[in-house]
Amino acid sequence: MEFKGDFVLNPSLESIPYGPLTMEVVFAVENVLRHQYIVYQRGAQASLRIDSQGYLIAERLPENRKHPNPYISLRSGEPLESGKWYHAVISFDGETLRLYLNGKEEGTVACRGTRSSEGFFIGGLDMKSDLMAPVSENGIFSGMIFRISIIGRQWTAVEVIDVYKRLEMLPFWKTKIIK
Repeated sequence: MEFKGDFVLNPSLESIPYGPLTMEVVFAVENVLRHQYIVYQRGAQASLRIDSQGYLIAERLPENRKHPNPYISLRSGEPLESGKWYHAVISFDGETLRLYLNGKEEGTVACRGTRSSEGFFIGGLDMKSDLMAPVSENGIFSGMIFRISIIGRQWTAVEVIDVYKRLEMLPFWKTKIIK
């Protein structure tokens, strides 16, 4: 599915499981040097975004929040490249948040909490639907999303690697998206 920064998908609340979660996204971003959300969840959720320096960020709100920045975050080791395909996985078991990028674990962080299914957005967030979201309209995703999967359990590292190895065999994997 192509996202041009002009729309956001907002699945029904029943489509997102409560409890442990693995969220997998296969995507290519048009311009990595722009703050944008690939997937955003409001409340004590897991989100995947790209910061203005091109790094992939997984974040969620923990049970015990500290203000002014209450989010627990993980950042990819290297910035992303515009137009290149990526396989990102966020995994959360109620105690730990994990980020994987192209089969490699980018990091883990303690993050105690529960999950609910409020305010789920694909390709950014709908400013009309989520006025409390911490991003302006420039946070809308521009690029391609080949697949998004949301699983009601935590994937193991072996499962992440196996899926990534299968993705690498797809004919388009080594091609870049064209602007």
